[in-house]
Amino acid sequence: MADYYSSIKLERGLMGSVSYFTAEANVTGGRLHQRMFVNSPLKSAIHGKPLFYVDTYLAGHTPTVYAYARHKSNAKDFFNALSSFYEGVASSHELKGKEFSLLLNQRGILNTVPLRLPFVPNVDLEGLRFCRVSLPIGDIAVEFSPTPSEADNQLDYCVKYKKLITTLEKPLIGCDLSRTSVLASLIARLHWASDFLPPAILEQLASQLAGSAVTA
Repeated sequence: MADYYSSIKLERGLMGSVSYFTAEANVTGGRLHQRMFVNSPLKSAIHGKPLFYVDTYLAGHTPTVYAYARHKSNAKDFFNALSSFYEGVASSHELKGKEFSLLLNQRGILNTVPLRLPFVPNVDLEGLRFCRVSLPIGDIAVEFSPTPSEADNQLDYCVKYKKLITTLEKPLIGCDLSRTSVLASLIARLHWASDFLPPAILEQLASQLAGSAVTA
């Protein structure tokens, strides 16, 4: 039987021409869960499906904010996008020439290796299930699944019953947006809905949801 968040608070918004809803669950164990949906009943490919998940951990003076979304890339595409992202922000965020930590799950075996960008593959990307890249501006975590799980329209049920299923989609890419929202652009590049919405709009929506979590 599926588990649900109950007593969901809904708020409607508009980003350019994109109408959306944000759903917010009650804080549980110091964690605030929020979700964003496109509100476009005439576009069944995207209407009511989760665009972003945001978990905010409220312990301490500064909240920690993680934004997630289902992505459509394989491991090679992810590292290509990561390298491209790095080239765009390295100078402005003092990342150029630095070495980072890369945690890999290859066929169930965990391994931590140094990473320099742009990325040159020297690992078995075909067997990669999960990786985490630790950058000074925030961590990036991404999973790869041979059997993706796509959510149906969750918005209409949430509007009617004020409940939200706890199950998440897969594979997910998640970024720590606590320090800066710049990593939202990487999520947008790989987002499942980038065929339907401009990446710039997706980036703004992710940044807005993460920002609202901090001020919630």
